[in-house]
Amino acid sequence: MRQYETVLTLDDLQRLRQRLEAASVVAVDTETTGLDIYQPGFELVGVSLAPSAYEGYYIPLSHQDFAGLAYQPPPLAKEAVAELLRWVFTNRSTVMHNRSYDRNVLAVTLGLSHDLTESCEDTKLAAHLQDENFPKSLKELAKRWLGVREAVKQFKEVEAEVLAAWEGRLWESEQVEALNKANRRYKKTVYRLKEDWLQTAIQVYLR
Repeated sequence: MRQYETVLTLDDLQRLRQRLEAASVVAVDTETTGLDIYQPGFELVGVSLAPSAYEGYYIPLSHQDFAGLAYQPPPLAKEAVAELLRWVFTNRSTVMHNRSYDRNVLAVTLGLSHDLTESCEDTKLAAHLQDENFPKSLKELAKRWLGVREAVKQFKEVEAEVLAAWEGRLWESEQVEALNKANRRYKKTVYRLKEDWLQTAIQVYLR
């Protein structure tokens, strides 16, 4: 069974350390605000650690109004997270995907030296050595090696689901007559926000 947890407190971080002590290999990934680490305002948003193929732990670091979400994970002290990562890279075999980027991120944002992460394996590099013509994204590699199937919905399907879910709660719809460019009459659907739409949306997202 897959298990995914968000590390929100120092106690959570300590429990994660204990779990990592029992692992032989740890996968490491970073989430950032962009791809240019030298861009003003660049930040390390969070770090993901996976001690096995079926579990993952996410450590939020700087979710400040991130993606406009109503719930913002409280950030942990970067010093505590850096200390955990130093232990991981020193005492465990590690693997990244596109490690040249993640190593630079950890060096710039957490002060982890490149010497510390030098021995980390790189699945992107390994995939290139195996087949230089095959796409190297994690999504494509997961399809090829793990048999992961991508469920993609067309925009119209998603739009229909959204409309069905919120119809009557945030807005009301009405069929009205209109004229096209040829002055021919036709009916179209008009959506009007209800007066309390904002309060309703806030209540839903804060649940």
